[in-house]
Amino acid sequence: MRVLIALITLVYILYSSTTMAQDIDNPFENPPIFRADFHEEKYIPQLERPITSEGDFIYVRDEGMSWIMTTPFSMKTVIGPSGLRQWVNEVEQKQSVSVQKNMAHILDNISAVFSGDMQTLSTQFTIKKEMNKDGQHILTLTPKSDALKPYLRHIILSGTRYVETVKTVFADNKYTLTTYSNVQTGENVLTQEERSLLEQ
Repeated sequence: MRVLIALITLVYILYSSTTMAQDIDNPFENPPIFRADFHEEKYIPQLERPITSEGDFIYVRDEGMSWIMTTPFSMKTVIGPSGLRQWVNEVEQKQSVSVQKNMAHILDNISAVFSGDMQTLSTQFTIKKEMNKDGQHILTLTPKSDALKPYLRHIILSGTRYVETVKTVFADNKYTLTTYSNVQTGENVLTQEERSLLEQ
């Protein structure tokens, strides 16, 4: 969840740039509905162990995405065309006017990772495409913006069929590793409560 907030901030800085897109193919499958367990580890040099969180991640094309965190406490975060909404222990948290105003635009950039919109991604990042010895696809995204380079080194997406890990490396020797597992796709993988959450 913490990596989400970091990416929101970083993508907002990049949003207004209009650099030329790379012509690069997307190596991952990007179904219209993607559900997975997520496990996030945030590594900070001053801490002996990473800060961890886990829960369910849901992405629905053209509707939005949600992080339903269960550990270390209950938190729901939903990003959709109407903006950002968040609940901590079932209590909704107020969001600032500026965050709500810009969130619909930022959604387009964040969802590009899960929709496979390489054109959008490549206007903001230089993309390097590789495959490792285990047959995993690897995309390394390096920011083009000079304003962002002092804060973010790169984002690495890796996986075989779907995006399985997202590693965000910051310039202060911090990094966050998010792993997606037990991927499910299709209309029947969402409960009515989860669909209602995205529609709010």
